[in-house]
Amino acid sequence: LLKANALYEQVLMESKKRIRSKGDLINVVLPNVNESLFEAMLVFIYTNVGPKIEDETTARNILLLADQFNCQDLGIYTESVMAEKIVDSSNAARLLLFADSRSLALLKEACMSEYFANPNAVMASRNDWTKIQVSNKLLAELLIYTSSGRNQCSPSTKIYEPINGIDSLDLDSLGMSSLRVLF
Repeated sequence: LLKANALYEQVLMESKKRIRSKGDLINVVLPNVNESLFEAMLVFIYTNVGPKIEDETTARNILLLADQFNCQDLGIYTESVMAEKIVDSSNAARLLLFADSRSLALLKEACMSEYFANPNAVMASRNDWTKIQVSNKLLAELLIYTSSGRNQCSPSTKIYEPINGIDSLDLDSLGMSSLRVLF
């Protein structure tokens, strides 16, 4: 065992010298992967510092990258940032379609909540709203969401507020954001 450790150390030292002296670093090329987003993902994995998400495009790209590399924590983080800071009436219809296609329950609920708060403004995004109208499933979900009491808060209330009295809750009536608070 001692000889194996010594041999390993020697090989490691030689490879470091060779790389330093010849400058032949190994570059790994990942096709169709944005280098800065990949770097942000690595920073998140190793330091738990979330990437700076300021716009919808960056957020979508990070979600897709997290999905591609199965980085679930980054995906959950990005989805929550999108739900809290990115969703508004101008993009709620588009993000609802995106959330539905990627099974992003928290984002989907935030979009539905925005629709509940500002239905005319959300429907004003004609192109995206037309795509929602094609989906009977999404229209039914919106109808149920707006009429069943799932939206137990007023339009101005954040959907992320903690729930008290867990013993008296009807779990079937809770939305995704409420369930995440519970667990």
